[in-house]
Amino acid sequence: MELLRILFEEQDMHTLQRVLEICNGNVLKAIEHFANIRQNQNIARMSFMASRIDKKFCDASKETSPRPQSKSAFFIESLLQVKY
Repeated sequence: MELLRILFEEQDMHTLQRVLEICNGNVLKAIEHFANIRQNQNIARMSFMASRIDKKFCDASKETSPRPQSKSAFFIESLLQVKY
Protein backbone atom coordinates (compact mmCIF):
# COMPACT_ATOMS: atom_id res chain seq x y z
CA MET A 1 0.00 0.00 0.00
CA GLU A 2 2.85 2.35 0.83
CA LEU A 3 4.35 1.80 -2.63
CA LEU A 4 1.05 2.68 -4.31
CA ARG A 5 0.76 5.81 -2.18
CA ILE A 6 4.28 6.91 -3.18
CA LEU A 7 3.85 6.15 -6.88
CA PHE A 8 0.36 7.57 -7.24
CA GLU A 9 0.16 10.39 -4.72
CA GLU A 10 -2.53 12.10 -6.81
CA GLN A 11 -4.93 9.27 -5.86
CA ASP A 12 -6.73 9.30 -2.52
CA MET A 13 -6.13 6.48 -0.07
CA HIS A 14 -9.62 4.99 -0.46
CA THR A 15 -9.17 4.66 -4.22
CA LEU A 16 -5.78 3.01 -3.81
CA GLN A 17 -7.22 0.52 -1.31
CA ARG A 18 -10.25 -0.24 -3.45
CA VAL A 19 -8.22 -0.91 -6.60
CA LEU A 20 -5.81 -3.10 -4.63
CA GLU A 21 -8.80 -5.09 -3.33
CA ILE A 22 -10.21 -5.46 -6.85
CA CYS A 23 -6.79 -6.70 -7.98
CA ASN A 24 -6.89 -9.33 -5.18
CA GLY A 25 -3.90 -7.73 -3.46
CA ASN A 26 -1.72 -7.96 -6.58
CA VAL A 27 0.33 -4.76 -6.33
CA LEU A 28 1.72 -5.13 -9.85
CA LYS A 29 -1.78 -5.24 -11.35
CA ALA A 30 -2.77 -2.20 -9.30
CA ILE A 31 0.33 -0.34 -10.51
CA GLU A 32 -0.53 -1.25 -14.11
CA HIS A 33 -4.07 0.01 -13.57
CA PHE A 34 -2.99 3.39 -12.23
CA ALA A 35 -0.20 3.69 -14.81
CA ASN A 36 -2.76 3.17 -17.59
CA ILE A 37 -5.01 5.83 -16.08
CA ARG A 38 -2.09 8.25 -15.89
CA GLN A 39 -1.06 7.50 -19.47
CA ASN A 40 -4.62 8.03 -20.75
CA GLN A 41 -4.86 11.31 -18.87
CA ASN A 42 -1.57 12.47 -20.37
CA ILE A 43 -2.72 11.53 -23.87
CA ALA A 44 -6.01 13.35 -23.35
CA ARG A 45 -4.17 16.40 -22.02
CA MET A 46 -1.79 16.40 -24.98
CA SER A 47 -4.67 16.05 -27.45
CA PHE A 48 -6.49 18.92 -25.76
CA MET A 49 -3.41 21.13 -25.92
CA ALA A 50 -2.83 20.23 -29.56
CA SER A 51 -6.42 21.13 -30.43
CA ARG A 52 -6.03 24.47 -28.67
CA ILE A 53 -2.82 25.18 -30.57
CA ASP A 54 -4.50 24.25 -33.87
CA LYS A 55 -7.45 26.51 -33.05
CA LYS A 56 -5.17 29.42 -32.18
CA PHE A 57 -3.21 28.88 -35.38
CA CYS A 58 -6.38 28.75 -37.48
CA ASP A 59 -7.79 31.86 -35.78
CA ALA A 60 -4.52 33.73 -36.29
CA SER A 61 -4.38 32.79 -39.97
CA LYS A 62 -7.91 34.11 -40.47
CA GLU A 63 -6.97 37.47 -38.97
CA THR A 64 -4.01 38.04 -41.25
CA SER A 65 -4.80 38.57 -44.87
CA PRO A 66 -2.30 37.29 -47.37
CA ARG A 67 -0.01 40.02 -48.62
CA PRO A 68 0.72 40.20 -52.31
CA GLN A 69 4.33 39.26 -52.86
CA SER A 70 6.29 40.72 -55.67
CA LYS A 71 8.65 38.23 -57.20
CA SER A 72 11.45 39.36 -59.39
CA ALA A 73 12.09 37.35 -62.49
CA PHE A 74 14.94 34.91 -62.17
CA PHE A 75 17.02 33.84 -65.10
CA ILE A 76 19.77 31.24 -64.99
CA GLU A 77 21.82 33.46 -67.30
CA SER A 78 22.17 36.00 -64.51
CA LEU A 79 24.17 33.43 -62.55
CA LEU A 80 26.39 32.68 -65.51
CA GLN A 81 27.32 36.26 -66.30
CA VAL A 82 30.81 37.17 -65.25
CA LYS A 83 31.33 40.78 -64.22
CA TYR A 84 34.75 42.34 -64.77
